[in-house]
Amino acid sequence: LIRIAKQHNSPSVYVAFEKPLGICRCAGQFSGLDDRLDVPLCCTISATTFMRQNCEATKFAACTSPAIEIAFCFAIVDQEVLPSIKIRKTTTTTLCEVWMRRGLHRLFLLIALPVGLLCLIAYELLLGSGGSCSQSVVPSTLKAVDSFSGSTSQVQRSSTFGNFSYDNTLPLIFIGGFPRSGTTLIRAMLDAHPDIRCGEETRLLPRILGMRAHWKNEKVEWRRLIEAGVDDEVIDAAVSAFIMEVIVRHGPLAPRLCDKDPFLMKFAVYLSELFPNAKFVFMIRDGRAAVHSMITRRVTIGGFDLTDIRQCLTKWSLSVAQMYNECYNIGAKRCFPMYYEQLVLNPEKWLRELLTFLEVPWSDHVLNHEKYIGREISLSKSERSTDQVMKPVYTSSLDSWVGKFPEDILKDMPKIAPMLDFLGYDPKVYKPDYGKTGEFITRKLNLFNGTESFKQWLKKVIDGMKPAALLVDEIRIMSSMDNLKNSHIVGGEIKCETSLGHTMEGEVAAFDRQLNYVALKTTMVSGKCCIQLVNLDNVKNVKVLKEGTMECDMANLPALNFLKIEKRKQEEKERKSRSICPPSTSMDGRRLFISIRKTIDDICWEDDCILIFQHVIITPPYSVENIQLKKNDGSTKAQSALQHVKKIVDKFWRTKEATTYDLTKKMSTLGMQDTASK
Repeated sequence: LIRIAKQHNSPSVYVAFEKPLGICRCAGQFSGLDDRLDVPLCCTISATTFMRQNCEATKFAACTSPAIEIAFCFAIVDQEVLPSIKIRKTTTTTLCEVWMRRGLHRLFLLIALPVGLLCLIAYELLLGSGGSCSQSVVPSTLKAVDSFSGSTSQVQRSSTFGNFSYDNTLPLIFIGGFPRSGTTLIRAMLDAHPDIRCGEETRLLPRILGMRAHWKNEKVEWRRLIEAGVDDEVIDAAVSAFIMEVIVRHGPLAPRLCDKDPFLMKFAVYLSELFPNAKFVFMIRDGRAAVHSMITRRVTIGGFDLTDIRQCLTKWSLSVAQMYNECYNIGAKRCFPMYYEQLVLNPEKWLRELLTFLEVPWSDHVLNHEKYIGREISLSKSERSTDQVMKPVYTSSLDSWVGKFPEDILKDMPKIAPMLDFLGYDPKVYKPDYGKTGEFITRKLNLFNGTESFKQWLKKVIDGMKPAALLVDEIRIMSSMDNLKNSHIVGGEIKCETSLGHTMEGEVAAFDRQLNYVALKTTMVSGKCCIQLVNLDNVKNVKVLKEGTMECDMANLPALNFLKIEKRKQEEKERKSRSICPPSTSMDGRRLFISIRKTIDDICWEDDCILIFQHVIITPPYSVENIQLKKNDGSTKAQSALQHVKKIVDKFWRTKEATTYDLTKKMSTLGMQDTASK
């Protein structure tokens, strides 16, 4: 080391040990060679690689001796070029062994290359003549491939289709819109087409797209990704590959692949850039009907409070406005807005227009989607619309929301949901006319609704379904629910078996058909009566033990009293506003207010005074002596209220004094102990 340093007139040298040597694990100082030399040690891969690029000369030990390899190089340390030595442990080997190994490698290559060429030629000949290889039935949009490429993925599907290549130029179909707007219905209709496969809702894609949008909006997170080399191009490639894999692999292949996720429409512009040949179907429905269906079917959406109708309608308007804007920016050539009401009333007309837009040939299967459920069409148990799309198209859901909203919300509807007017719905009309029913749907409604043929047909369809589409338990639930809804069971006795195996038995006190809830009146061991609310959606089987004797019209029972809900919410807001104390109020006054409010609800602040029962007032400093009647009318009720408040205030101050005394005593004890220890 000293000799090398002197040769290059350097006050220091650089030594690097590679990891297999096991000598050095960290940077440090090595001294003792000479007072003039400062030798830092390093063993990182980057250091050895860097020195390899700057090697000037190399000196090796003999290969027959065990085994230290020494390389003389130059390295840059702290922006200074220094002579360096790289030391690496090598294996013990002889020149003869090296020659033999190289000879075997050459012999293997000489044999393997001709054999590989012969196999390749034979494969090409067989593929060209179609010899023993079976011909694959390939859809028009999927091409057979023999090799991989950078922009194309290859997947092995069933033997029916063989190997396919697919990339972002595939003409995908995306179905979106606000939940409960007919997205599942149009998906089932398109799934009945022999050239289209949609499949169940995955809910994966909106979450992935939402994560990507979150990264873009978070400046710190996005900057960190850019510095790590993960830019727009990398993320777009990863997102498009993920979406393609999910769409292609989660069902059988078809000439046109489709995905239905309602909130996909919020990312339609970005998806149109990822997939230039994709087309979008935007489902639109009257927001009042969509929100009512969401509440009654208990469809949970993040950020939506199902007990607050006003908030749900406002958020519906915001969501649909965002989706409409995305559809508008894509353009009419790639986005098809479909009104749910028109689809239900005239399905043939609008399905013909939709298939023309998608450039798919017409098929009568789309008009009878219910016949293909369990075969070409698979349904998901977790989707709320599964039981509805099993039936033929019906129109009873168009105006099911009428009469279910409070008067104040109906009056404020233009302000709450401005998108209603923008989309062509009249927010001031409480019972709108969506149009006349087409001849086709009228004929089907007359044929199926309420007839024995429909029930027999439905049972036949359910019996022929695959287990994955609908479980046998759900079939029993549907039949038992049908028995309940078609009979007057209030006053009767039923026995329920839940999906967890628990049984409940009792008298039916009330039954809500729309919410599907039963109130069971049972007798406890102590002899007291108990009311249990049973959600029939979680019940596996219902058995009617005794028919009800109370005659009532179940159809007229309201689902929820929205007026009372709104009134309770308003009272809660007023109560909170009364609890806001002035800034100048002392801490004791605030604590006293909270203590009184635990037992008395009629309490509020009047400037810095506490007003109770509208006529008992407590002025600062809020002691018992400061309690008086605001207006002494001599009534016994006022005097009774005054004495009651005095008792509460007196108890508050006595408790506070006792707590203060205990705390002072404890602190003094600790102080004495501290003094003794010192």
